[in-house]
Amino acid sequence: RVLERGRKAVYLSPIRALARALAASWSGAFGEHRVGIYTGEAGGDDLADPIPPAEASVLIATPEKLDLYLRSWGEHLRWLAEVDLLVIDELHTLGGGRRGATLEGAVMRLRALNPFVQCLGLSATLGNPQELAQWLGGRAFIDRARLVPQRWHVVTHKSCEHMLSLLTHGVSADVAAGGKSIVFVQARPRAESIAKHLAEAGMAGAAHHAGLSRAARRAAEEGFRTGAISVLVATPTLAVGVNLPARAAHIYDLQRWGGEAFEPLSTNEVWQLAGRAGRKGLDKVGDVT
Repeated sequence: RVLERGRKAVYLSPIRALARALAASWSGAFGEHRVGIYTGEAGGDDLADPIPPAEASVLIATPEKLDLYLRSWGEHLRWLAEVDLLVIDELHTLGGGRRGATLEGAVMRLRALNPFVQCLGLSATLGNPQELAQWLGGRAFIDRARLVPQRWHVVTHKSCEHMLSLLTHGVSADVAAGGKSIVFVQARPRAESIAKHLAEAGMAGAAHHAGLSRAARRAAEEGFRTGAISVLVATPTLAVGVNLPARAAHIYDLQRWGGEAFEPLSTNEVWQLAGRAGRKGLDKVGDVT
């Protein structure tokens, strides 16, 4: 409806992978209205801004990239004033330290420059929807139903070796039952070592983390979608936005290194990881371990 009025829509994606996936699926989806992707990867990841933002009707951007435009708002005021809709995906990332502060700053700057913009915040793991709706001057719409219900399993282990053995057994059972699994870890080296271990145990697996090249990440994602890969061992970046559901999600690490000590994952983070379990139309239930 925004495009029919001759106005613009901005979709804020928390991660670049989701922005790329949306740009590919939305290309041509809105008729003659042009879709642009703006992630800040130009020069560093062989991805240049395809069209100037002033010429795009739908802008898919990361908060960091929108924030850069807003900080030099004098150069971009004409097209910023044409934005009628701001979609904020994964709204709960407002609570995520520096990235959350960047998102908050971008939203507040845009609303200051364009007070008529409508905001639509989306999240599946938001603890304070009423509070954020009040902050945005809007309403909260809440649906607690889940299309694919989940079963949660708590597994205890005696040692690191025992933990890896339990994981191998669990993933093997998933694969034998015709399902796909995602194993979530909190370190890139661990993702690669566990993926190698599972491969040596006879499972088609791959690692997925931000330290890999874009081509390697894409190959892992595509292999998982097509079924050539039955298990992904990934860092939490794969838990946000990108549509890669699985029969089972194994949360291998419940804590991360905070620089000085290990810190437990927040409840919100655990729910985000668990959200990958259960494929609509394929599974009657998703398993979280």
